Amino acid sequence: EEGYSFVGWTIDGSEVSGGENLEIEMTSDHNVSARFKLDQFDLIASAGSGGFVTGAGKFNPNTVATLTATASEGHVFDYWILDEAKISTSQSLSVVMTSSRNATAYFKIYQPENESDTQESGTEITEPIKIAGVAIDGYLENAEVIFDANGDGESDLVNQVFTLEDGTFEFQLTPDEIREFDLNQNGILDPAEGKIIIVGGIDRSTGSAFSGKLLADANTSVISPLSTLVSQLIDQGIEKSEAQAKVNQVFSIDENIDLGSFDPYAEALSGRSEATAVLVANHRMANLINQGEALLKSSDPNYVEGEIGVGMMDAVAAQIINSSTVTDLNLEEIVTHTFNNISSDSDDPDFVIKAMRLIKAADEKQLQVRDAQWTAEETMLALLDQQRKVDEQIIKRLTVPSLSSEGLGLDEMLANLDLDSKSASKIALLSKPMGQKWHSSEWFGNFMDIGDNWVYHHPLGWLYVYQAEKGYWIWDAKENYWWWTTDKFEATSIFPWIYSDESKGWVYLLLDSDGVKSYDQNTRRWRRRK
Repeated sequence: EEGYSFVGWTIDGSEVSGGENLEIEMTSDHNVSARFKLDQFDLIASAGSGGFVTGAGKFNPNTVATLTATASEGHVFDYWILDEAKISTSQSLSVVMTSSRNATAYFKIYQPENESDTQESGTEITEPIKIAGVAIDGYLENAEVIFDANGDGESDLVNQVFTLEDGTFEFQLTPDEIREFDLNQNGILDPAEGKIIIVGGIDRSTGSAFSGKLLADANTSVISPLSTLVSQLIDQGIEKSEAQAKVNQVFSIDENIDLGSFDPYAEALSGRSEATAVLVANHRMANLINQGEALLKSSDPNYVEGEIGVGMMDAVAAQIINSSTVTDLNLEEIVTHTFNNISSDSDDPDFVIKAMRLIKAADEKQLQVRDAQWTAEETMLALLDQQRKVDEQIIKRLTVPSLSSEGLGLDEMLANLDLDSKSASKIALLSKPMGQKWHSSEWFGNFMDIGDNWVYHHPLGWLYVYQAEKGYWIWDAKENYWWWTTDKFEATSIFPWIYSDESKGWVYLLLDSDGVKSYDQNTRRWRRRK
C-alpha cells in the first residue's frame, strides 16, 4: 500500500531474505507472512546566524510537523525557506510531510527604526508568549518553575508552574506581562530581563529529591547545571553567546552546540555523538551541586537549600573568567572556595577536606567515563549508573533521616565508598527508581534490579536482561529459554509481544493478577506459564 515499504518474509516464524516474489517448495504446510514498515520522511531544519530551530525529525506520511524558530539576543526572526521557496514570516512553520522536506530559518539584527519612539511606545505586543522547556539534573519531575523578572528570587507568574513527569514545562506570559518585563521595549526578553529558576522536585534518574537550584534566561529551553553556569557568567557581565562559547571550550563541547536548546539525554538516545561531552559536563556540574547541597544540609541545620549549588557555579564561572587558557577545572579550588564562603556549623575541623575528597571521587569516575571512547548512549548509561551509586552511598546517607540517623560520619563514608560496585542494567537506568532497588518502567512494568543485569520482574520472575543493539535479549529463568523484546521497533509497539528463541516465533504475554498466560502465534494456543 502507499506509504509502506516491503521489508521481507517470515516463514514458520523465521525471517528470511528475498525480494517481493517468494518461491516455496511445498513439502509440508507452511505459515507465510509478508512484513512491511511504515515509510517515514525526514524534516531537516537549519538556521542562519542569530537563532536556532527546533522540531526537526522523522515523521509519518501526511502528518503535520511544526518547526519553531527562536532568535538569539539582539536578533529577530525574518523568514523561512522551505524546499528553496520563501514561504513564511511566522516564527512557527507547519509542514505537511508528503515527502522529505528541508527548511531554513533566517534571522536579522534587531534595529528599531527610531530609538526614541521605541523607548516611548515599544514594540507592539498583542499576543502572549509561550515559554517551554525541560529541567535536567536527571529529568526533574514536579519541580517548581519560577519566572523571576526582578531578581528577587520569587516567581512573578500569577499561577504556580511545575514540571511534568518527563521534566518538561510550559507557561505563557500575557502581553501586559511582556510589556512589564521587557525593560528596553524591544519585543523580546533579553537575558537581563528575567530568569527561569527550577527548584525542588524529584530526579527521575535517582528517585531522590532535588534540593539544588537551576537557572537560565528566558530564551533557554534546556534548564540544567550547564545553563546555570552560563547564567552565572552572564551575571558577571559576559554576553550570552560568549558565555556559551567559554563553557563549550572548557568542557571540549562542539562549538556548534547551543547549550540552551540541546537535551543531551534525548540526543544520546538518538545516537548523536556530540552529546557525550555535554553529558559528562552536565553530570560533573550536577555532582558539585548535589553533593554540595547534601554535605551542607547535613552539617548545618540553618542552611538555605540552593545556596551552595549556585555558589559552586559562581566559583566555576570565576575560574573560567580569570583564565583565558582553562581547559579543565581546578576542582579543589572550586570546592574549597565555596565551602569556606558559606558558613557551616560542622564540628569536624576537616569537614571541607573530607567533602572535597567525596566530591572528587565521583568526579574522577566521571572523567574516566569521558575518556573511555564509548558511544553517547553508553556514556549516558555509565554516568547514570555512577550518579545512582553516589546518590545511594553519599547523598541519601547524608539527607534521608532513616539513613543519616545511623551516624555514619564522613570518615566512614570515605572508607566504605565503592563506586566500582555492581552496575545497574540498562533497563533499570532508563526506568524510574521506586526505592529498595525497585523500578517502574512505562512499558516493562515493575521490577527489582539487583545488579549484573539480573532483575526480578513482577509477575514474570527472575530474568537476565542482556542489552542488544535493538532491544533486549532476556534469559527467562522460569521458562529456561531466551526471548527478545523492546518498547518500540520502527515506531511499532512490541512488548508484551516477545520473540521466543525456543519456538522461533512470536509469543504474546498476558500479564494480570492471576499470573501470566502466553499465546504462541505458531501453535495458536494459550497456556499458563510455569
